[in-house]
Amino acid sequence: MTAPPIDEIVSIDWGTTSLRATVVTRGEPGASVRGATGVRGRTPADLATALDTVMAELPETRGPIVLSGMIGSTAGLMVVPYVDAPAGVSEIAQAVTRVPADLLGPACANREVVIVPGVRVEAPSGDDLMRGEETQVLGQGITDGVVIAPGSHSKWITISEGRIVGFTTAMTGEAFAALGRHTLLSESLTPDLSVDDEQRNDFVRAVTDAHERELLFTLFSVRSGAIAGSGRAASTARLSGLVIGAELHGGLAWAGHPSHITVVADETLAEWYRVALNQVDVTVTIATRHAAAQGAWRITQEGWPQ
Repeated sequence: MTAPPIDEIVSIDWGTTSLRATVVTRGEPGASVRGATGVRGRTPADLATALDTVMAELPETRGPIVLSGMIGSTAGLMVVPYVDAPAGVSEIAQAVTRVPADLLGPACANREVVIVPGVRVEAPSGDDLMRGEETQVLGQGITDGVVIAPGSHSKWITISEGRIVGFTTAMTGEAFAALGRHTLLSESLTPDLSVDDEQRNDFVRAVTDAHERELLFTLFSVRSGAIAGSGRAASTARLSGLVIGAELHGGLAWAGHPSHITVVADETLAEWYRVALNQVDVTVTIATRHAAAQGAWRITQEGWPQ
């Protein structure tokens, strides 16, 4: 037996360092709030309190609260098992897990609160895993194609007949942060590691260089360029371009060199990926900023076990 159709949910995309909650009514995303309470370093009681807090910041709703992302991991509110790929909306909806009332705070204890499972895929080098990206990607309604969900751990995802059939992970964002804060290169970069549009040419040149030489043989050019007078902003853009370029070089080979890719990310990061992909002759569609909310809505409409 599956849940009857409903016309309103609250989707919460809950990651390691932050969350985003969005009210969705009849498929249309509405009021939305961001929070800085990620799962890292939090107890289940902390997360239950954070859920009550974010719900109080939204308009009053009555529908289910649909959580996705790291909230269902060992570091989250409770562990929700992975679904094996291939997996589409139907398979994921059937593995949605209800949160027991005793894990919730007083404001949500009488609400239907569920967590969307992540997806696991077998790979020659070991299983690969995702939590959260599956909801964002399936929210786009893509039938066939390749999707990138950039971030600390960028996911390259292949979709066939509306299902996630394979994916691989590149630790791009985490590598950029580690190189930029904990190596000799940090002395040549901007303190916040930000890249703005004035450094686009430096970024693009680095993307090209990353396709011509292996990453370990290009990184020191960030330091040598700074010593030659390129400036901190240009050096930061170069490091970003080298790391993202290295990701694209490996990811495009893994995906069979597609001519078109969908990027699911916030507007700023998605734009940098568009610039980088265009540089290697790949056209790009940038997904909406409500990707997780749309995915949660599709999963809700599919219905989950009672």
